[in-house]
Amino acid sequence: MKILHIVSGPLSSGAGKGARALHESLQALGVDTAILGRVEKGLAPAVNANGFSFSEKFLPGVMNRFFLRRLNRRFPKTPVMFHPISYGLAPQRRLEFKEASLVHVQFSHAATLGPSFWQELSRVKNPVVFTLRDMWLFTGGCHFSLDCRGYETGCDVCPMLGGGAETLTATDVRRKLEALKSAAAFVAISHDIAEKARQSVVLKGADIRVIPNSIDTAGFELIDKATARAALGLPRDAFIVGFGALNLSEVRKGSKVVTDVLHDMVEPDGVHWAIFGGNPFDLPSNATYFGRVQVQSKLNLIYAAADVFLMPSLQESFGKTTAEALLSGTPVIAFDSTPAVEIIDHEDSGWIVTNGDAAAVIRALKDAHAGGRARLAAMGRVGRRNVLARFSPNVVARMHIDLYRDLIARSQTGR
Repeated sequence: MKILHIVSGPLSSGAGKGARALHESLQALGVDTAILGRVEKGLAPAVNANGFSFSEKFLPGVMNRFFLRRLNRRFPKTPVMFHPISYGLAPQRRLEFKEASLVHVQFSHAATLGPSFWQELSRVKNPVVFTLRDMWLFTGGCHFSLDCRGYETGCDVCPMLGGGAETLTATDVRRKLEALKSAAAFVAISHDIAEKARQSVVLKGADIRVIPNSIDTAGFELIDKATARAALGLPRDAFIVGFGALNLSEVRKGSKVVTDVLHDMVEPDGVHWAIFGGNPFDLPSNATYFGRVQVQSKLNLIYAAADVFLMPSLQESFGKTTAEALLSGTPVIAFDSTPAVEIIDHEDSGWIVTNGDAAAVIRALKDAHAGGRARLAAMGRVGRRNVLARFSPNVVARMHIDLYRDLIARSQTGR
């Protein structure tokens, strides 16, 4: 069994970390596995990850810039995470793609999977599996649809492009529908994203398996709170609330909810915020901002230093920070109607509150504060135990091996 993983960005990114954790766990279990994609330079040979050459990337990169400029001129409010099939790479033409027993596309993106990939997918002989790390595979170009459910009817109207009848998104849906008929299976990293996919025009009736995200559990340990706070320069005796996201100002990540909570909890006695991520909004004086944190050991310290972690995303495909905080022994407050309900046991390892309700978040924070550190520590231990049992790399890798064997056997028997 020879597996090739296609990735669309560096292995240090959110999706990249998940793909790498799975890849390395498969290697540890004796599977011949490799990575191909837009990976960073300088990776150790043992990682077995290859990038695309400059000549392969140059023309699609230039054409995509022109495409996105035209798109932004036509639709000035086009969100960053919107990109229909346009110009991209041709991984199916690489030798390692052709020699693989099975190809696993770990993250689908227009700039990585070019038109030729979609046109030739039906002629690819080896099984191709796609992981649903967001909604892009079954929408007209957005990675997350928020309140829009146009993917259920074909994306004929796109609120992200003004709300009128739109051939751009409808055409994108039709192209994906036709191409993905030949895909072997789809891996959803949560039941939430699987259910959305099953309701879509593109993937209705497709073989969708739920296999959770792989978390590097070894990198997150239980650390004494006093030790973590001293290392980070945080107040020793404060009630500390953690919060972090790649883009703190993104609406989908709950930026409005957090600003409402901060506004209503203006320097309450003994409360302090520990915040990490990019594009911060105005932060109160009782907050410590750590910027973008790429070093896992520092993330572990921030999670461990907090009494409770706030995960206010309105929509996610999994929610890795939820699992990482629990692994660090810190209970989490998160929203219902998100995959957080698959990770957190309400009032055993955290709180699940009404989606988008800042008042509900404040009530949960007050409950956590009043409950005392012994209660919070016990909740954190329950959360860590559950994450280790359900999302550890070895567990997730074995689930993938079962899937790969099934699909390879089917392809060899012609089913």
